[in-house]
Amino acid sequence: SYTINENCLRKPQESPYVSIWVSFIFKWNFGVRSSIKECEVYLCKSDISTVNLSNSQVYYLDRKLRAHAVSLNKLYLDHNFFLCIPEDVATLTNLVDINLECNLITTLSPLIPHMLKNLEKLNLNSNMLVDLPSNINQLINLKILCLDNNFIENVPYEMGDLAELHTLSMQNNNLRSLPPSFGNLHNISILNLNNNKFITLPYFVLPGLTS
Repeated sequence: SYTINENCLRKPQESPYVSIWVSFIFKWNFGVRSSIKECEVYLCKSDISTVNLSNSQVYYLDRKLRAHAVSLNKLYLDHNFFLCIPEDVATLTNLVDINLECNLITTLSPLIPHMLKNLEKLNLNSNMLVDLPSNINQLINLKILCLDNNFIENVPYEMGDLAELHTLSMQNNNLRSLPPSFGNLHNISILNLNNNKFITLPYFVLPGLTS
């Protein structure tokens, strides 16, 4: 694994390294200034399994990330300034865990479910999502889905096809109802729907529910 959160790395003396370009925005008082600093992240190995850019004020990833498409299975981009999920994340088809909590993401691109069939955990807590793509059911191996603290109003009917899902948290959204297809989520054991706008209680039964 490789962790560089809360650092500002500098280019080492030797150059036989794989690099990922990232950009940093620095806050000034209460606003984001236009000054941008770019920094190279040098990875010594080509078989990196984990990249951690948490809390690094990142808002852009260069396509050199694709160099790790085969080996990379965990990507942590939480607490940054992403406005959307970087397109090149969809090329990392062996990812099993993505953390994008606390960014500024407004939409989940249909490309993500379409490409990331191996994904088991997706954390999009504390973003600005208002809906989810109808092809979310293509995340056939998804086990944990975290969507707390967004603005989601509707859940696609197709979410009921996520047969492997055992943990779903959608507290602090704008949900008013859930589709009847939720009754098909037989593996759900943890379901958190606190602080939404439900008018009536969902009428489906989830036999595996424990909390």
